[in-house]
Amino acid sequence: MRTRKEPTPRGTIYGVEDAIAFVPSDLRAGEIAKPVEVLETALSATIAGIASNSAVYQPEAVAEANGTVVANHLKSAFRSAHRPLLVEARAVAEADAKARQPGPLTDAAYESRFVQSLATMDAPQRISAVANLSFEQSSALVRHGDLDRLELPERVVADVMERHILLGYLARTGSQADYSVKPTFDNPLAVGADQDAAMAAVRPQLAAFLARAERVKLAGELLQGVVRLAAAATGKSIDTVWAEWTA
Repeated sequence: MRTRKEPTPRGTIYGVEDAIAFVPSDLRAGEIAKPVEVLETALSATIAGIASNSAVYQPEAVAEANGTVVANHLKSAFRSAHRPLLVEARAVAEADAKARQPGPLTDAAYESRFVQSLATMDAPQRISAVANLSFEQSSALVRHGDLDRLELPERVVADVMERHILLGYLARTGSQADYSVKPTFDNPLAVGADQDAAMAAVRPQLAAFLARAERVKLAGELLQGVVRLAAAATGKSIDTVWAEWTA
């Protein structure tokens, strides 16, 4: 039975036959580093055990011997890692849902007119119109899923949502008040909050959260890879391994 343990600049590949479990380097730090370390230690021991079995046992006996190796190392590690990874996934999902929430509905008639006006525009006009929405305007689009119905390019939708999240954070925390516009020659008596400066200040926090969410996604893919690897090693189906490990 073919096995592999291959470090790369992006992480380490663990393989049995055609099944791959990839441990990205990004998962070795941050909130989920510990459960990932548990999984990777078990993967390393499992690969070594399977390689040893392949050298010692007849081909027809390897899968059964691998079942013992997998049970001793990978099954318990999966269960140990799965729980904290689920906790982190829930925390990220809840934070993401909160960040994307629209603001309070204060003028339903205005929201309806605004959405309808965008719907009547051609694509270039619509893209230009949504470039710098206020929080109230982006909330109007988010509230009933209209942002998805406007047939905007994915990049534009992502930009609108990023701005919505940043402005929503400023609205909830009131931190925009910490940034005042500075008088200039063109506007020597400028007063009020500097929205652009406030958004720039919180953008690193959004970037950090998006990186955290990406780590959760990668962790989910790692768990899938571990199950596939165990199935390949033991001759069981993926569904059978999953059912046994999550029972």
